[in-house]
Amino acid sequence: MSGALLEVRSVAKSFGPVRAVADVSFEVARGEVFALLGGSGCGKTTLLRMLAGFERPDRGQILLDGADLADSPPHRRPINLMFQNHALFPHLSVRDNVAYGLRREGVAGAELARRTEEALALVRLEGLDARKPAQLSGGQRQRVALARALVKRPKLLLLDEPLSALDARLREETRAELLRLQRELGLAFLIVTHDQQEAMSMADRLAVMHDGGFMQVGTPRDVYARPATRHVAIFLGNANLLPAPADAAGRPGWLVLRPERIAISRVATGAGAVGAHIEDVAFEGDRTLLVARTDAGVALRIASAEPGWARGEPVFLAWDAAALHRVSA
Repeated sequence: MSGALLEVRSVAKSFGPVRAVADVSFEVARGEVFALLGGSGCGKTTLLRMLAGFERPDRGQILLDGADLADSPPHRRPINLMFQNHALFPHLSVRDNVAYGLRREGVAGAELARRTEEALALVRLEGLDARKPAQLSGGQRQRVALARALVKRPKLLLLDEPLSALDARLREETRAELLRLQRELGLAFLIVTHDQQEAMSMADRLAVMHDGGFMQVGTPRDVYARPATRHVAIFLGNANLLPAPADAAGRPGWLVLRPERIAISRVATGAGAVGAHIEDVAFEGDRTLLVARTDAGVALRIASAEPGWARGEPVFLAWDAAALHRVSA
């Protein structure tokens, strides 16, 4: 046994002729936040459902603490899933929603009350326990769903697009709250998301999924800075892709140049500066995203901390050779 909390070994799943997950293997350590990142149809939701027990793999193994989960139904697994849409019972109070899973397991009396109170306190919902879900804000409903997942004391918590339904301010607050709870409880989180910012801001490690498989696994910083393929480079943040000469084996490739690695100025700052003119400007508060077309006709995305750029303005661009990272096609 590897010592990891979760081990997924060569898991595959198809629905008729459609391959949803193809020979995926990975581990999640105790206390780790691991993210599955990918677009629609990449296989991440099917993989999540197999971990939760709602789908059975065609082949491969899923082990938790070294125990094979193949024959364990969802309610018997020490894993809980926090659904994207919260899936709260509208006719039940906050307290009864949180206590529902415990009641189904036969927990009652003082033990039920104590554990429910603890879960409500963890997510800071004291005083709202008598309300119905319709009387709560979106962020409060999400905290009810989180309390209901935590009250059963899972070893692993699965989170399906945990921030997608929230506005920008609430997303930041909820992200901080989730990570606070994760640290305090020492839980392992597995997050499924299509949102690159969500994955990079929350995960210790992430896996970029495409066509049922893993394209790259690593820390957010490493995967962003050193993407393995063109697809990963595009999916994880803005990227400029420049054609690269073929390698020694004759294989074509691309050079990835991130927008923040390009220096932009109104005067040439060195021999390597490239002339260009600005085609588009998007002000985003703490930075401005620009599209500039070089005199050679290449359009490049640039991120600048300076807000005063204008469309049509002539500029000069420069970057270090170290800013270029080669990827496969």
